[in-house]
Amino acid sequence: MAQGSVAEVIERLLEQSKVLSTREVATEAGVSRQAAQKQLKALVASGTLTREGRARAARYFRRAPAVGALWAKVALLDEALRGVGPRPSNSQVLQVAAAGSLYRLSARLLLGEATAKVLVLDFTGVMDVGEEFLDEVFVRYAGAHPGVTLSAVNVPAALEPAVHAFTRRPASGELVSG
Repeated sequence: MAQGSVAEVIERLLEQSKVLSTREVATEAGVSRQAAQKQLKALVASGTLTREGRARAARYFRRAPAVGALWAKVALLDEALRGVGPRPSNSQVLQVAAAGSLYRLSARLLLGEATAKVLVLDFTGVMDVGEEFLDEVFVRYAGAHPGVTLSAVNVPAALEPAVHAFTRRPASGELVSG
């Protein structure tokens, strides 16, 4: 049964091991997976933890204090080198490689937590892209969310024809790839 609050269990598990899973926290705390995931997501949002993977494959790690500041500097440098300047505050960058890029379910997982009106799909590290994935993102999701602007960045040259086959110019408020 529960041995303290979920937060106490998470802290204790992090002291024992450097990586956590939702199931492990739920079992140790005596709560549902959903309750454990809610606590872990809150810690990720606060910057205490970082997450790798999606859904049940997600693993949580303690974020090193200096890492957040370092990545903020890297992001600023990246923007300066691109000459783009800072992205609007209502934009969200989604790492396609983190969710996978072949299947419809991968697209749903990637877009499941999207909240911004401008979604930037970063294809860094993607080696292959599936038609199901592209259809889900640029046809189904875009059609169901007409107020959201989608853009694709860092698309490898070999994948550009496939990605651009699903994108259109923004003149009529549609999709854009960058």
